[in-house]
Amino acid sequence: MCVTAHFIDGDWKLQKRIISFVRISDHKGATIGRELEECMLDWGIDKILTITVDNATSNDSAIDWLRTREIGSEDCVAAHEFIHMRCTAHILNLVVSEGLKDVDDSIIRVRNLIKYVKSSPQRLATFKSCVDRSKVPCSSFLCLDVPTRWNSTFLMLDVAEKYQKAFQLLLDEDPYSRVYLSEDGHGKKGLGAPEADDWETIRNFSKMIGMTIMSLFEVSSWFCGGSVTGSKSNWSRSGEASASMGSNSGTGNDDDPMDFLFEFHKDKKSASLMDCKSELERYLLEDVEIPTGNFEILVWWKVNSSKYLVLALMARDILAIPITTVASESAFSTGSRVLDPFKSSLAPRTVEALVCTQNWLKSTPICLSQNYTDAIDDAESYKLDSELITGMANLLREDD
Repeated sequence: MCVTAHFIDGDWKLQKRIISFVRISDHKGATIGRELEECMLDWGIDKILTITVDNATSNDSAIDWLRTREIGSEDCVAAHEFIHMRCTAHILNLVVSEGLKDVDDSIIRVRNLIKYVKSSPQRLATFKSCVDRSKVPCSSFLCLDVPTRWNSTFLMLDVAEKYQKAFQLLLDEDPYSRVYLSEDGHGKKGLGAPEADDWETIRNFSKMIGMTIMSLFEVSSWFCGGSVTGSKSNWSRSGEASASMGSNSGTGNDDDPMDFLFEFHKDKKSASLMDCKSELERYLLEDVEIPTGNFEILVWWKVNSSKYLVLALMARDILAIPITTVASESAFSTGSRVLDPFKSSLAPRTVEALVCTQNWLKSTPICLSQNYTDAIDDAESYKLDSELITGMANLLREDD
């Protein structure tokens, strides 16, 4: 089990640190809860705002178990009513995985066609010739997905459907292509080449998934206080602020849900700031920030923290809440490199020391401003230095 702490430091940089990487005896809720409690007690953490987990039943039980404990009870927020934060990425994965079942045959046909193209340099060269002749206006090139990672499937389909004309030209000119696609490589009948209906299904599916990703990041930004569009949703009022994840600087559209907020502040502009007594009143009556694609919410709070002393403390807590378990889950790829078949004798505490130490040495602040297509594959940004890990493991083994 991996536990990652998120916090905003004194320079208003969002940080993450692995504080526990331990072996657990089973996946029961009480077992997970006890390990979490022990981690908090070891670090002297007695103020817990939220704990972000995926949607496994055992995790629900673990959070319920923690609620009954005394840890953090004196300084808890709303009696731990909001301590349970569900992983947005996991919810999105469940939604998309269910949708993938309805278009599975179409996806398999497209995947097999891409495999055929990429299976030899000659076929790849032939396909590139087909691309040139069909004048496909796409700079991205074909990629194969990892079937267990829906986001890689989305990226594969999103690119592949743009090359439909080139694929059709290849199928018409290469007689072996349809033979290849009609077999599964084991002497059994395959699903064949993708037809027009398959491409239409893929196109609609990719569009739906893209909209789903945008919508979920838009929803999550109301927690993070931001927008993925870089439009007027880049706002910084009513107790939250923007953490823009886009690169556009448009002016939004007529259906922008934040239009109401802007109109509200226009109406309030006539009020005198001198008549306000509380920080919150003064904060709500200030001008709204000019919408730009490179707006940084933590920079804004860094500049204005001396002006809003209490609200800044609240913002530092709220904006540090992670909405995904990616940071914790990605640590296991590092763990597998530490505890490979040749180092399987390493003690669990040694493995934890290696993973945590390397993470602390190599950690950099989390960047809130990124494009949503980068965000969905953000796990890659958490990859750790295998050479440093290996070197540390060798040193520890020599000391033993």
